[in-house]
Order: sequence, then structure tokens, then C-alpha cells
Amino acid sequence: PDEVPVITGADATIGTTLSVSDGTWTGLPSDFSFAYQWERCSNVGDNCTAIPDATGNSHTLSQGDLGLTVRAEVTATNVAGSGSATAGVFPDSPDVVIQATDPEAPPAAELRITNTTAPDADPDNPAAPFEGHTLSVDAGDWGGTPTVQFAYQWQLCDPTCNDLAFETESTHVITHAEVGGTLRVIVVGTNPGLNSDTETSNQFPNAGGVVLAAVAPSLSTSISVDDSPERTKVSAADSGTWTGTAPMLTTQQWQRCADAVDVLTCEDITGETLTQYTPTAVDVNDPGTPYFLRLVVTSTNAGGSMIEASPISVNAVGPGIVPTNDVVPSVAGPYAVGTTLTADPGTWSGTVELTYTYQWRRCDPVCHDLPAETQESYMPTVEDEGHQLVVEVTGHNLVGVSAPVASAPVGPVTP
Repeated sequence: PDEVPVITGADATIGTTLSVSDGTWTGLPSDFSFAYQWERCSNVGDNCTAIPDATGNSHTLSQGDLGLTVRAEVTATNVAGSGSATAGVFPDSPDVVIQATDPEAPPAAELRITNTTAPDADPDNPAAPFEGHTLSVDAGDWGGTPTVQFAYQWQLCDPTCNDLAFETESTHVITHAEVGGTLRVIVVGTNPGLNSDTETSNQFPNAGGVVLAAVAPSLSTSISVDDSPERTKVSAADSGTWTGTAPMLTTQQWQRCADAVDVLTCEDITGETLTQYTPTAVDVNDPGTPYFLRLVVTSTNAGGSMIEASPISVNAVGPGIVPTNDVVPSVAGPYAVGTTLTADPGTWSGTVELTYTYQWRRCDPVCHDLPAETQESYMPTVEDEGHQLVVEVTGHNLVGVSAPVASAPVGPVTP
């Protein structure tokens, strides 16, 4: 050629389109056609190799050119033959290579945090996102040489913003410690040139006064009461299993119901707020009014309160039965002065729980009470020598008290 081809371009950054001139050629005939081959060279312009498919008179610098130089070979052809010439490397300044353009972050408003647990919520005016919800950030459209890689740092703002340890992914699950605050995320974009830019999202939720919310209590397993037929025993209740934001305060209230189905007949039993309840005389003494039980549970946390109740018990409480003796009391020997005797109260029926009181008696031969000897055990004294002894047992329960029932006389007491 009379003039070699020349490469021109706005700058030596990724994304710039370079063009190569044909140069000036002599030869007959002068109707030349031209072919092009772009080559990628080392950072000092040697060791050049052809770039696949880069065979036009222009070439857009790509990531593969980063840190290198390029050149173009131009081949002119007519009917007489072909000749080639190579344009000088680009960029042609010493120590200058093809570079990446710095990443350029979008405005903060384009870094969108969304609630993927509730995807229909309006990001600009959401209902309060709850503990346990998953948030996701969209980094938006960044300028600069692709491909921009992103790093994330979530922050809790309450009201100042501080990094959340280990929360460095594009998604974040709201924790209990974040309830009452807002979140934002710092996004750092880095491209192949190892340059970076940083942008911080707006706080989320974006609506004024809306903060990350606690999850209100919810009953996951049902409340139950001991529904055995023996309704005058202690009734143990299961307050159920609750989910929601901790800490959660759970309180109980026993109710007495006049109907086995209608909850409107249930009324609180004053002072009965534990998970165990022992029916009283009110529950068992009226044979014409069988009562039923249920347990009402209230669970409260920062998210609100929830009240749930057990079903009304199937089995009624009462009416009760006064203790009745079935097998009389007895006293086993030996019957001697200084030997402790223990009364067996015998067998009783009636509404449980049953308790017993005792009265020891000396018979000589008429039986009379031994003052203060009212325990289950008695040790005969010298005054008892030659006499028989009897123990009287009285049964007690919520319904009432039985008549005393005496054992058969034992003894006589020996020295």
C-alpha cells in the first residue's frame, strides 16, 4: 500500500467500537476488494492472534480484550492478486492497554427491596413485613463494563443504621432482633477492571411509620383438658402450641359451663388460672346441675393477642357421692404396750379424692375415745394393758363426710 491502514476509536475502553481504514493501494486494475482480520496482542503489542469472527472493518472492544492491545490486518484483492498490510496496534501509547469502564451505580431508588414472602405487597407502601419474611434486593441497572458482580451488606436502622453480621447475600430473612426497625442494603458493584461503585438502598419499609413487625400469636396445636369420667380429680390441661414472635406471654382461665355444647353458658372460675384445676364443692354438690369444664388461653406478644379455648369437656363434673365404706377398717398386731399399731382404713367408694381421719378408742368393756389419739398410728400404753382397742375411720371428700366406721376390736393389749 501507499498508506498503511489506521485504527481509530474514541478511547481504549471496553464497549468502544474501533474502525480500521483501508489504506491507500496501487495496482491494476484498481477496483480492489478488502478483507479484514482483527488480532488481539499482548500488552506490549506482540504475540498477536486472530480474534474469531472479527472480520469486519470495525471491532467493538470486549472483555476478552481487557488488559491487551489490538491490531487489524487489511487484505486488498484485484484480478491480479492480493496484498496485505497491518495497522499499528491500538492503543499505540506505551504502557496503555485496553481498559474497563468503571461501574456506575443507579440511583438509590432503583435498588428495590421486595418482600418475597408477600410478593403482592406494594414496596412503596407495604403492610408491615413480619419476622420470618424473606426480603430480596434488586440491584438495578448498572453502567460500566460488564459483567458487574455485586456484593451486599444488609443494615438494620433503629434509628441509626448498622451492619448485620453475615448478612451479605441478595436475600435476607427478618429476625426477631430486627422487629421495630427498618432495613436497608449497601450494594457494591465490581467489574473485570476491578473498579467498583457503591450505592445504598432506601430504607425498607419505605412508608413513613411502618416498621418490621412481630408475628402475632397463632395456635398450631389445639388446647385440651383431661376429659376422663372421674371429673372430680385434678383436671390437667394442655395449653396448646403457639407460634409467633418471642417473647410470648400465655395465660390460662378455667371456665365452668352449664351446658356441654353452648359456650355462652361458660363463666370464669375466679382465681383458677393455672393449667391444673381441682373441682370444688360448687362443681359437685348440686345433683340437679351437672357442670362441665373448659380452658381459655390468651397468648400475647408484640404483634398482638389471640384468645383460644379448649372444647367443653364431654364428661360432666359431678354430681358427687359422699364416701361410703365397703370394707371395714382393721388393725394388725401384735397388740402390746410400746408397739406401734397402724390402722388400715379399709376400702371406700365415692367421689375422689378421698381422705381419712382417725379416732382410737379403748374398750373396758364400753369403748370410749382416747383424747388426742387421732392419727393413723397409735402406741398402746400401760393404761391399755388388758383392754381391747378399736379405731374409727371417717371418710372425707368434696361432697361431704361419712359416718365413722369402726374396726373390729383387737387385743387385749399385753404387757
